[in-house]
Amino acid sequence: MCIRHVAALLALAFCVFFFSRADAFFDPPWITPENPVAGETVTLNIHYGVCDAILGEEGYPQITQEGNAIRIRWYGQHWPEGSGMPLCAFPIATYPYPVGAFPAGDYTVTAELAYLDFFGIPSVLTIGVASFTVAGAPSADPAPVPALGVVGIVVLLALVLGASLWKLQVRKAGVLVFALACLSLGAHAQDQTIRVLVSNAPGAPTPAAVLAWINSSPRSPTPPLEAFKAASPLGGDYLIPDRAAGDFLAWLHANPHSTRKKLEDYVLLSFAVADVPAALTALQTDPYIAEASEGPSYTFSAVDLLDFGIGPDPEPLGGNDQYGYFAMNIDRAWQLAGGYALVGQIDMGLHEDHPALRQWTGSTYAGGNFIKVASRDIGLTGRPAQSGFNPLDVDEKKLMYISDTNCTATPAMMLPANLGHGTHVAGLLGANGASGLSVQGTCKHCGIQVYKAAFLSCFAGPPARVVPSFNSNAADRGQAQAIDTGAQALSMSYGVPLDGMNRCQAYRRFPECLVLAYGQSRDLAMVAASGNQKKDVNFPASDKRVISAGGFEENLTLWDEAPTCPPSAPSECGSNWSKLHGSYFFTHQETLGSAKRVLSTAYPNTTWVDYAECGDGYGTPMGDGVGWCTGTSMSTPQIAGLFGLLRSINPLVPTGNPEPVGTEKPGLRTAVAQTAARAKLGLGWDPQVGYGVPDAAAAARKVLGKVAGATARNRVTPLFRLRESFSGGFNSEVHHLSCEVAQGR
Repeated sequence: MCIRHVAALLALAFCVFFFSRADAFFDPPWITPENPVAGETVTLNIHYGVCDAILGEEGYPQITQEGNAIRIRWYGQHWPEGSGMPLCAFPIATYPYPVGAFPAGDYTVTAELAYLDFFGIPSVLTIGVASFTVAGAPSADPAPVPALGVVGIVVLLALVLGASLWKLQVRKAGVLVFALACLSLGAHAQDQTIRVLVSNAPGAPTPAAVLAWINSSPRSPTPPLEAFKAASPLGGDYLIPDRAAGDFLAWLHANPHSTRKKLEDYVLLSFAVADVPAALTALQTDPYIAEASEGPSYTFSAVDLLDFGIGPDPEPLGGNDQYGYFAMNIDRAWQLAGGYALVGQIDMGLHEDHPALRQWTGSTYAGGNFIKVASRDIGLTGRPAQSGFNPLDVDEKKLMYISDTNCTATPAMMLPANLGHGTHVAGLLGANGASGLSVQGTCKHCGIQVYKAAFLSCFAGPPARVVPSFNSNAADRGQAQAIDTGAQALSMSYGVPLDGMNRCQAYRRFPECLVLAYGQSRDLAMVAASGNQKKDVNFPASDKRVISAGGFEENLTLWDEAPTCPPSAPSECGSNWSKLHGSYFFTHQETLGSAKRVLSTAYPNTTWVDYAECGDGYGTPMGDGVGWCTGTSMSTPQIAGLFGLLRSINPLVPTGNPEPVGTEKPGLRTAVAQTAARAKLGLGWDPQVGYGVPDAAAAARKVLGKVAGATARNRVTPLFRLRESFSGGFNSEVHHLSCEVAQGR
């Protein structure tokens, strides 16, 4: 074996710190588009990672064609299970390869991988065969396959790391947890968004006038803002494109200084990356701009850690990986109330037809809680529109458009390389326990309103791969629209590290702060993930208006992978918690949900992060639609579901604060804090665990209250007369019914 190949193997072997699962991972290849026509570019897609990868090598790919049979051989690495080489850390990737355009006919493409095994012996692996039919008028001969090179050449850093640099600490269970990947991966961005709040000062243009100029062709030589002379925007749209109308619009005009009116006036302007610094400076100094900023880089709080195993795979913790459900006493809470609140979920979408989430199977009511008609795909907020885009389709696995030449030679509809995060979160919020899949959410009957805040982006690598990216502007829009449409609780399994900074004290007019103020004004129970870095609580969980959800393990202690993950490591291996900054706690860890290897619904036959055991097939057989995941992303929907259940018991109880001050009234947060684990022990708030693991049944009893010394079985919540806004009349049937309830009938 040549020195160059030895160096490559060493670099890949040592670019991670500990051992990985030795899983070979090449999925069967597939063709896009599914039904190509003559002259249309056909792309072969290969999904791989962990122990398998396509690498750059001179002379590859090798392409041969006999009639309508095409064979493509790449160079790469393949470490099958039992190969004796368990050091694996290749990123999960979907590699799109444009095969070419063809006349009408039936074709097959065989994908192969040339690699050197552990002993340096050249070998060939058949990845799979994809067949496709091209429709259209046939021509005399098939078009030749273009000999295109691999998109993005893998650059290996020859890291020679001595064994003395790392001390392997093997746990009793044979599991090592570590958190640093060796490759730094950057997204290829052609434009960038700046969020702009147009002032309502005299003489200022309206947001509509600003967007009309930006999106006109040709543009008027006189821009509506002086800032546009420094840098011209590529395009623009409203932060909330679903514009207010009717009585709602009239209310906004009557309340021009309200947080909701400011959100309505925000516009998203895209600029070339090179123009962003000049554009931002010009906008921030323009007299007609009230605020201009770039959005936070939210990330989901499901772990990105490397969960490496030595020997057999670890057993489920204690034999029951829905330990959070039992620790939080959910079953007894359901004896008092099953909940009916509408809970918003801002995430990557979900599996719309999952048997534990869907409401209907044909014409039969299945009992799931996902409400399709109330959900929206908002992932393209502030981004270019796409032909055929369906905002009512929030499925995680739907094809999405991408045009980045680092990942595809021509614009194409593609699948993301990883998916399932939103499906897992939705199950913890409100999975139907009657589905037969042994998973159930914390709120038995709460409706799940999904806002899909994802779009496809290309990570240039190496290797290049198509991944779902989180749109922070869409998150702001989703929060506002969830409030507009009556959500009573909100689940946000994402955040950004701020190291104790009070973001909304300094930037209260930023959209992410306005939506929190709007949510508080509408008494929304907002729950967000504390984060997984063992640092201070992430934003927005760090905001006092938000219920922060930290994570616990099965032994009911704070989730912490110590000692294998030191606090200084830039990794995700334990729940965040409140840190002292001088003599102050700027953040407030409030409560905990289960976070380590939590079982929930999964997108069937799909994973989120393979090396972290997140997805279908982990903890249960592949294909059953349930699986593990780890992180405070898992804690968040459990707590949101609990607040949905409590809000259902008595909608008139405010969300409140855990410890009311002065004339503040106690609320739902108070009830949870006063019945959680630490309160039962006579203990107060703790910076690591907050008020501890909630007791849902005790909190439900507290919200129900007592009648004649006994816990009430239900709350007689007053019904309201419904006023018809056009005629001005009232619905008499509802009025009579409310009177009958009031009279005890």
